[in-house]
Amino acid sequence: ARMKERYQGKLTQLGRDGAALATAIEEFEQLVEILGKLGSFAGLYYAANQADPERAKFYGDISEKLTAISTDIIFFDLELNQIDEPAMANALKTRGWPATSRGSTTFARRSHTSSNRSWRNCSTKKARPRALPGPGFSARR
Repeated sequence: ARMKERYQGKLTQLGRDGAALATAIEEFEQLVEILGKLGSFAGLYYAANQADPERAKFYGDISEKLTAISTDIIFFDLELNQIDEPAMANALKTRGWPATSRGSTTFARRSHTSSNRSWRNCSTKKARPRALPGPGFSARR
């Protein structure tokens, strides 16, 4: 709810301030990483003993909450896609993320999962954080 209150309807305007946009992206990435870890834990906990009704309930409850949260923050991806490439490049530059590759700014972005893929290179046209997956989310993608 804090992300929604803080950033919904404001990301395009934040695009004018590279540091503020970079901070918003970092906060979003951190939130999605935590949610991914919760989803992975719940899935693994349930998979270890699918006959246990308490584990099944825990997994279901976590999945339901993750779905609610992802619905709440879907605006982030939608608004981030409205920011033009020069503004995004400026935001990325403020954090010292690697830039320029064939005239297109690139940056290394943390993966939203707890898998061993810790960084991924993206061009700014596709450098938008991925939407948080719904129920059944796991670290394998």
